[in-house]
Amino acid sequence: MGTAAARTLLLIVIMLLGFRNLMAAKIGDRTFSEFAVLLMAAELSFFAVIRPDEPLLPFLVPLLLLIAAYRLHVLLFKVFAKQAIRESISSLSLKEENIPHRRLGLSAAAAAREPFFSGDTGPPMALPLIECGRVRGDNLKRIGKTYLWLRQVLRKFGYRDIRQVDYLTIDHAGNFYMDMKDGKSKH
Repeated sequence: MGTAAARTLLLIVIMLLGFRNLMAAKIGDRTFSEFAVLLMAAELSFFAVIRPDEPLLPFLVPLLLLIAAYRLHVLLFKVFAKQAIRESISSLSLKEENIPHRRLGLSAAAAAREPFFSGDTGPPMALPLIECGRVRGDNLKRIGKTYLWLRQVLRKFGYRDIRQVDYLTIDHAGNFYMDMKDGKSKH
């Protein structure tokens, strides 16, 4: 009985460390491959516990290989996702649109140097920085920027007075969308 208990604790610790991101996710948020890997690991752990008279190594090696494969998959996914984001940022055009709001694009190099929303994992949404001529300090903190930075960015595009701006948002790619208080878009 002591061997089974020791194996159970060891395997729980190994699985929690190996699949820590996966264990915290809801079942519905997992992909089929993640669910299959987790199921295989649980099955190996189960058989290692119910067969205490057999050596642990034949159960432990495949479990560690599953964890290594999962970690490699996560690492490669992050690398390819970052590369795709960089490519999409570099392909952005900096054209202005003739609609009631104006799109102000940062240069691709500036957007790549200053990633916005680094901690967000949710859907890409624009974040309001100015509403009704007032700066939203909470959202500036969320993207790690200051009031001074916002003023400098607006000055780059020819806007001196923040009170003239009715609404200003920034998206994940670093593009600004703004409406002026007079209803016109200044060029």
